[in-house]
Amino acid sequence: MKQRSLIILLLFSMTVNVAGLGFFFGQQASARAVGDATRAYPGWVRQLPEQRRAELRPILREQNRLNRPERRALRAQHREVQTALLAEPFDLAQLDRALDTLNHQLEDNQRRRKAAFLEVVQALSKAERQLLALDLNRGERMSSKLRARPDKRG
Repeated sequence: MKQRSLIILLLFSMTVNVAGLGFFFGQQASARAVGDATRAYPGWVRQLPEQRRAELRPILREQNRLNRPERRALRAQHREVQTALLAEPFDLAQLDRALDTLNHQLEDNQRRRKAAFLEVVQALSKAERQLLALDLNRGERMSSKLRARPDKRG
């Protein structure tokens, strides 16, 4: 009887510990997932002082929030194009319509992203715009390095 009680107590203790660990790690993961909106942004934003990032954070969060449905819609339209490509019998008109719809969505997306970019840039100081310009140039330098050494491409 005493041994059975100890086993039950041990199992209860292990269950509480595992649940506690799960709760702890779940909290840590959700804190990282929500976290700082600037972490998902390029290096120039992360280079800004914390106070300045805090000032820009509402703009960046709002842009991230507005982009979510847009990304879902683009993924859905890409699936439509894939469906049209794989359809049997193949229907060229269906593929053409799917590509036209995708093109319109991409054009709308580009216009919204331009407006969002201008909103962020308008809130930047001259030094911050210089950081942004350097960061944009970094991508060009990276691609020229890859072109110079084609054997290093993944």
